Amino acid sequence: MHYYEGTTSFNDGHVHEYSGWTGPPIPLPTGNHYHEFSGQTTYDDGHIHYYRGVTSEGIV
Repeated sequence: MHYYEGTTSFNDGHVHEYSGWTGPPIPLPTGNHYHEFSGQTTYDDGHIHYYRGVTSEGIV
């Protein structure tokens, strides 16, 4: 599992912070793996955003 954190862009006049931990490694037939992640941003400018995704392949 991996910790991540960051800040969104300033394109709309404000930013959001986000952070979290990925899920456990999910094995691939090639011997590599990936991780799923999801969460929500901080509350800024009257709203939050939800996100989810997967990492690129990790090489064992």
